[in-house]
Amino acid sequence: MWILEFLGMLILVEQALYKHVKIGEITTKKEFLIAANGNLIWNNFGDKKITIGKKIYIWIITSIIGASGFLPILIINIVVHSFGSPIKSEIVMYSLMGIMPAVMVIGIFQNNPIRFIKAVENVRKNK
Repeated sequence: MWILEFLGMLILVEQALYKHVKIGEITTKKEFLIAANGNLIWNNFGDKKITIGKKIYIWIITSIIGASGFLPILIINIVVHSFGSPIKSEIVMYSLMGIMPAVMVIGIFQNNPIRFIKAVENVRKNK
């Protein structure tokens, strides 16, 4: 059940993001900077400069998202002890067993904030 939930969320996001994408178009540096300056991750910061603090912040957030993807491993103990008993409020934790790995994959691999910061840094350094 959890694997189906995980795969369903990934397929849904893939279809929503890439359904009508046939081929990528090469853009200019100006178009990239316009897109980067309008990015939701980038808008969380007051100034638009790449700093060590921002890199550390992004690494910490990405690490937290990655670690939360392993939450189902911790919940397996609850599942094993609940066999044969009626499901009560544990249904929330059971739902997380499929949702959290999907959030990890989507957050890190589909919307990679570390790669975004590096791309903006390279464009600003004219690489």
